[in-house]
Amino acid sequence: MTLVGYFGDDLISPKREDVYLKKDEKLENFYEIQEKLGEGKFGTVCKATEKSTGAVYAAKYIKITPASRKEVTEEINMMNKIHHKRLVYLYDAYETPNNLIMIMELVSGGELFQKIVDEDNLNEPNCARYLIQVLQGIRHMHRKNIVHLDLKPENVMCVPRPGEMDDIKLIDFGMSRVLDPDKELKVACGTPEFVAPEVISFDPIRLASDMWSVGVITYILLSGLSPFMGDDDNETISNVCAGEWDFDTEDNFFEDVSQMAKNFISELLKMDPSDRNTVDQCLSHDWTQKAPGLQAKKLKTDNMKKFLARRRWAKTGNALRAITKLGSLSLKKGMK
Repeated sequence: MTLVGYFGDDLISPKREDVYLKKDEKLENFYEIQEKLGEGKFGTVCKATEKSTGAVYAAKYIKITPASRKEVTEEINMMNKIHHKRLVYLYDAYETPNNLIMIMELVSGGELFQKIVDEDNLNEPNCARYLIQVLQGIRHMHRKNIVHLDLKPENVMCVPRPGEMDDIKLIDFGMSRVLDPDKELKVACGTPEFVAPEVISFDPIRLASDMWSVGVITYILLSGLSPFMGDDDNETISNVCAGEWDFDTEDNFFEDVSQMAKNFISELLKMDPSDRNTVDQCLSHDWTQKAPGLQAKKLKTDNMKKFLARRRWAKTGNALRAITKLGSLSLKKGMK
């Protein structure tokens, strides 16, 4: 696989017309809704074929509530700002009496971590190639001063390419925010294992908040282990706030990982956001530049299987409440 063009801006997609919620047009007049593709806390995703072109998309159904209307409207506005090969795109949107429906690019390859477990042939050069694509998507957002705020394995998806490595797509921009350099923004959202410590402590977020999450994802990708995972969400949050982690794992899962990769992670998992490498520094780092040429020694994926099994029953709602609670406690401490 060649890396020609991997670091350029040729991945930016042409700007499409802005999408808005259509209330006076019927979805069924334009799309044939087919089998269910998935279901989650947000609603249901079905296959949708555009009648005029035969193009296939994913139709994401969200039940209408005051909260969901606000969230979907914000996500649509956010997706109208970003157009890049590494970011899933929004094509259309409809409102019915009961549902909000987002017609999105169909990402058919599933989650990256699940693909890795299924194929069981992971090596460090491929890890770097995957991370390069993740970073390309983040860079496009950061150049627009947009922070994703929910980077985690479930939001890193694959698009199959016959005979080549899959393309990577980042999804789910419901928590993303545009940062105003003249205003501080504090949020209480995210997933404990991946969220940056400044989010938990309810300090101002930065673009660097995403880079912490990249460090956690890279650590797990290379080892199958989660650097801050506790026995429950509160313990995980405490571990993140303490910022204590290392590469000394059971069964030496980092023994076959290069020092360049460890350095890449170390320069992201720093408590002070200003000390973390930026997305551009990550893309010019020795690891992303040189790792694709390293010996393709197979990495262990046993722990990745356990990690995915645990993620399947993780309750994100409880995690969000735990972060909100801890953020409130941090504010109270700061006021004493």
